Amino acid sequence: MSDISISLVPAEYIDEVWPNVEPYVAKALKYASGKYDPEDVRALVVQYGYPLWIAFNDKGIKGAVITRFMQYPRKKYLFLEFCGGQDGFSWKAPMLSVLRSWAKDNGCDGIEGAGRDAWQKVFKSDGYKRTLQHFEMPLN
Repeated sequence: MSDISISLVPAEYIDEVWPNVEPYVAKALKYASGKYDPEDVRALVVQYGYPLWIAFNDKGIKGAVITRFMQYPRKKYLFLEFCGGQDGFSWKAPMLSVLRSWAKDNGCDGIEGAGRDAWQKVFKSDGYKRTLQHFEMPLN
């Protein structure tokens, strides 16, 4: 049994939780090609309602995932926008369980995300498959 709990952070607690989450977001943004800084991500959560999920135990917050819904013409998906933390394998399974349930409850057809090749290894045992890889080519 895991000692990890997962929670959607209510809007009124974002300011209280953010200082503990920001280092995880900052680390994830190292791979975002300068498109965001942590305050931009905080604005997505506070101003635009992107759900912020935390994984925690009695020692503190171990990880955070920021999601959003992607409505396509024929399907709806929960998109894992930003993800970071420590001891990821200790909270990955409980986080995915909660996100799967939440996605189903909200009429989603699946969960998706994009990221470094390393995520392919992390999620392989959870039934995710690599369908494409997002690549970038700067023009300058």
